[in-house]
Amino acid sequence: MVFFNLDTWEQLSNWPYFFHFSLVAIGCSCYPLPLSQSYLSSIAVVSGKVIAVESYPNDSSLLKVKFEVYESIKGIKIKEFFILNPDTAPTMCTIYLHPGEEFLVYLYEDQILKKPFLSYCSRWFPLDYIQQDDEEIPLLKQLKQLDLGSALTFEVDFRSSDFSSGLWKLKTSSSTPAYAVFEVSVDRLNYWNDVQVLKGFGDKLDEELIDKLENTGWAIEDFSDNEIPTVCRFFIILKNSQYPNSMNYHLSVF
Repeated sequence: MVFFNLDTWEQLSNWPYFFHFSLVAIGCSCYPLPLSQSYLSSIAVVSGKVIAVESYPNDSSLLKVKFEVYESIKGIKIKEFFILNPDTAPTMCTIYLHPGEEFLVYLYEDQILKKPFLSYCSRWFPLDYIQQDDEEIPLLKQLKQLDLGSALTFEVDFRSSDFSSGLWKLKTSSSTPAYAVFEVSVDRLNYWNDVQVLKGFGDKLDEELIDKLENTGWAIEDFSDNEIPTVCRFFIILKNSQYPNSMNYHLSVF
């Protein structure tokens, strides 16, 4: 399934690609990971074009996608990745790709294949749509400059934390920058959080956010066969945006 932040949901309701994906998704569900989580857990984030979609002799449930990379934003160099074969996979939650189509994809390493993989629940967008968006690609390029390149073996539940639920109480305005990036280190053994400002909003607001981040009890879960590290480092992208049809601004996890 393609993941969108909540602010773009209404904009896409009449978009043909989104309509197609939403129909396919009726029998499936995916937890919508924020961009920051998708970026850090991926082994590669690239834009490019599908050259060919081929059967994979070693496993009939898979297809090999040959991919021409236009731009590598993060991670390993790739010429191909894998998807589930819609004709043989034991699930309806599959992806249909065709030669000539252009995408921005977030790839993770399949635990069995040990190769780049694009799942139904990965973050991916048709390139013609995402190039018209004024948020994701510029933000990805900023993340590349910050050199936040490690692939996580754990998942952080941003949405249900007391940090996210209290964001609406913080005052912002049109003069507040659109984005900020904070890096959080959680020591699971000694129960402390450390916060670094990678790209801030401003002194007063940053101080309030640092205090909230340091005092949040983060829910961290394993999504691989690897053990969760004692110190978990991750980053959070916060977006400052205006409520629809109002003059009020609010912060949200992007």
